[in-house]
Amino acid sequence: MVSPGVEWSRLATRPGEPVPGHRVFLSSGDRWDAIRVDLVHVTGPTEIPETILPNHRLVAHLDGPARTRFWCAGTAKTGECVPGDLCLFPATLPFSIRRDRQGRIVAAFLDPRVVEEIAGDDHLPGPRELRPMFRARNPLLNELILALAEEVRTDNPSGPLYAETLGTAVAAQFLRTQLRVPRERRTQGGLGATTLRRLFDYVEDHLAEQIRLRDLAAIAGMSTFQLVRRFKDVTGLPPHQYVTRRKIERAKQLLSDPDSSVLEVALACGFASPSHFAQAFRVVTGITPRSYRSASGS
Repeated sequence: MVSPGVEWSRLATRPGEPVPGHRVFLSSGDRWDAIRVDLVHVTGPTEIPETILPNHRLVAHLDGPARTRFWCAGTAKTGECVPGDLCLFPATLPFSIRRDRQGRIVAAFLDPRVVEEIAGDDHLPGPRELRPMFRARNPLLNELILALAEEVRTDNPSGPLYAETLGTAVAAQFLRTQLRVPRERRTQGGLGATTLRRLFDYVEDHLAEQIRLRDLAAIAGMSTFQLVRRFKDVTGLPPHQYVTRRKIERAKQLLSDPDSSVLEVALACGFASPSHFAQAFRVVTGITPRSYRSASGS
């Protein structure tokens, strides 16, 4: 039987040409805006010849040590890559890399436009100043990439809004690692009452659907990065957590109808599966949907 994650990968469009010695066994393909994540098995000693990518490439190493030669835009380095090491290749710069043994990596590909938006929001130096980095250490960036890899592996149970929110965080950390910005700089302004009401109304009207970060940002008239940051400033929650809580509140209402099955309630609230519904319900309420229904006497 094919696992859900493998089937999900097959249904996704996986851009790019195969790399000799690299077997992509799972990929988010084009399911998420602005970021693609590939889970890669390096099958043996391999080399990517000099090439140029249109997207920023971030590589997280899952095992090792693996002796690796890194070359990018005239910078050449050699060393042993181990778990926690990151190799960062800015878009449009020529690079090549050679690895001497098999292993597993996670490759994330970032749309440069997202990084440019964040640089503009925080008044940081432009993307032309980004530098290649070999065996960089940024525990938060590494954890964010691994969290996205887990979403790929488990068939994205939390939905695209969660993954795309993580993607904006990856872009922000990538930029700050590159530019060595010591702390986050806050921009002026926030979400006004009218804009916030429009966002809340949109969420309520689309709880049965997969809500996308780009749609919320369009309603607010700002970048996805600005939306995530300012939404949390006002509500205390990032967008994906707010949406999950509203879905659970809707689910509570529907569970009061004894003629509705738990499966029907899960689908009506936009959850990918009954198991994901039960998991999210327990996180928010501390009990399962069936226990909630029993306790409420429905």
